[in-house]
Amino acid sequence: MLFMVGIEVPKSENEAWGIVVPAFERIDLGCVSAVDNESDILTEARDVILSMAEVALEQGHLISDLTEPYRDYSQEKNYSYCNRWIAVDVDMSAINDEQKRVNISLSTVLLARIDAVVESNRMEYKDRSNFIAMAASHEIHRNRA
Repeated sequence: MLFMVGIEVPKSENEAWGIVVPAFERIDLGCVSAVDNESDILTEARDVILSMAEVALEQGHLISDLTEPYRDYSQEKNYSYCNRWIAVDVDMSAINDEQKRVNISLSTVLLARIDAVVESNRMEYKDRSNFIAMAASHEIHRNRA
């Protein structure tokens, strides 16, 4: 899953590199961290994203609650302190519940349409099962209210 990560460049060598992941703010969680060395940004960003995703799950949120299309946060006033933005790909399967194989029946046409969407969006969907799981999570979330 891709996350936009804001980086606050230190103003002096005695300050840390700040990290913020805005996607979590949509579910009322803050996701921030800091590192001393620029070379540690990616590792720390992935780690803090996984840690906060676990907190989100514990609070009853779905991983799909964090999904968002590309968004340019660099123009938003709330994130003006971030000097750089990067997209970080995080494998969220490590924190999902154990996978269970199920047998379902779908029409040939629907299955072909699902496969076409997956094929054209490989950055968003790992495979057919991932697509169906995300669609189911979306509908469950939509109907929770």
